[in-house]
Amino acid sequence: SSRCPVDGLNQKFRLVKDPGTNRKMIVVSTDLNEKDIAEQILVKVPGDVYCDRLYSGKDGVPSASMSFATRVNQYAHAYTVDKKIIHIEKILSNQVSKGPSSKFY
Repeated sequence: SSRCPVDGLNQKFRLVKDPGTNRKMIVVSTDLNEKDIAEQILVKVPGDVYCDRLYSGKDGVPSASMSFATRVNQYAHAYTVDKKIIHIEKILSNQVSKGPSSKFY
């Protein structure tokens, strides 16, 4: 996890919906400055363990009960609606690798 060094940084970004296209977009405050964004606040999180488990069918879902594509769609939907998936957390809670493959979150 990472702490934001700038108090109220989140308030300098607003999520709005374009009334013409109904698409969401970010509006950045005019008082955002270089100092506000000078320090990196995203952290690297190793993702290779999670991907390996999903590819091999060892993600906590019995392989015979659900196809790979269905599992991927299930995880994508859970991410979209911000739903916690308990079985994968239990399996991986003590097995996070420090492998070379990392993504920013």
